[in-house]
Amino acid sequence: MNRKEIKANAKEIIKGNKWNLWKPYLLLFLIMFAAGFLLALMGLNEDVINVMTSLLSLASIPYSFAIYAYVLKIIRKEPYDVKMLFSFYNIFIPLLVLTILISIFVTIGFLLFIIPGVIIALMLTFSQVLIVDGHTGPWNCIVKSKEMMQGYKWDYFKFLLSFIGWVLLCIPTFGLISIYVVPYFMTAQMLYYEELRKNS
Repeated sequence: MNRKEIKANAKEIIKGNKWNLWKPYLLLFLIMFAAGFLLALMGLNEDVINVMTSLLSLASIPYSFAIYAYVLKIIRKEPYDVKMLFSFYNIFIPLLVLTILISIFVTIGFLLFIIPGVIIALMLTFSQVLIVDGHTGPWNCIVKSKEMMQGYKWDYFKFLLSFIGWVLLCIPTFGLISIYVVPYFMTAQMLYYEELRKNS
């Protein structure tokens, strides 16, 4: 996999799409902020607030998955709008099941030892993208992701490490550089997925 080419293509894509790529994150932040503000106004006790916060996190799962589909649309130069960020709530249960399965497998891997946990995480890394890209069934997406990553886990790990410098720059810039890094990283990830899809 040509990692340099993928990253160069990602930079080209985000040149004219920074705002479009930031819209999903900004909208999610505003929704969560508004929900948190309303909970604070209600004067609920701490236990109820914790339960409500957990429910909000669960409710945001389909939205988080939809961001993958949204970025893929931009990459593929297909029609897209912010409305599609709410289009996956009709498959909430499959998305929740997939999230739970990934968490279980990765946790088991880390309990065995750190390296198996990392390998499993890399192996399942695109299962979430697959389920919003037309593949059905949580288990099918896990199996497909495993097949796609066959022979590419180490390459993808090095690809992720190549962003370490950008992540570290977030510290001295007080996170301001994340305005560029977040869309850059997400776009590069989806481009890597596109290359894997072609190869498989």
